[in-house]
Amino acid sequence: MQLTVADNYQTTIEILAALVKDYLAKPVRRVALAKVDEQMFLLVSAALELEDDEQAEFELTAELLGTREFRRIA
Repeated sequence: MQLTVADNYQTTIEILAALVKDYLAKPVRRVALAKVDEQMFLLVSAALELEDDEQAEFELTAELLGTREFRRIA
């Protein structure tokens, strides 16, 4: 059986309409977006920067304690 061009378009439109109806009938999935205000962002950034500074200071101290020059000076 041969379908005419008009029948093909009609079939295509019906399929698309069914897909759209099915999609719209699905329950809405709400995605919770993280809401972070600027003050909280700055607070966390400062805490992370302080932690990085403390870690760098600790590593430098550990390196100095392992050197001969530091032991001689101490």
